[in-house]
Amino acid sequence: MVWNLGSVSEEVSKRVDNIPDGLSGAGMNNIIIGAINKAQNFVGNTIGSTAIAEQYQEPLVLLTMNKVQSSTETQGLDKKTYKLGELSITNQTGSKESNTSDWEMQAMDLLKEIKGRYTTYQAWL
Repeated sequence: MVWNLGSVSEEVSKRVDNIPDGLSGAGMNNIIIGAINKAQNFVGNTIGSTAIAEQYQEPLVLLTMNKVQSSTETQGLDKKTYKLGELSITNQTGSKESNTSDWEMQAMDLLKEIKGRYTTYQAWL
């Protein structure tokens, strides 16, 4: 199945909780385009934004998840605070902090596999 920017955004939204409004819409598209550029530069192939081949979908989702989560952590948006009168409970999503580097490593491993499939050789005559 061929994806576009919206498909990547939808998949990231399913996997990452509490994405702030500032990172949705155009903000999310900019992050995805950055992930596409990173992947294109790494594998040396054009990926595009309207017909994303299946082999690039998971790496792009992982790279986007990494950037979205690290952005929310940088901005301090990875906390949920519940208030009832004077009682305030803050729940930090610490488990996701360790996932960000894992997501990027997984994405790069997938891209290495893709890059390996397209290795060219020059014959010496």
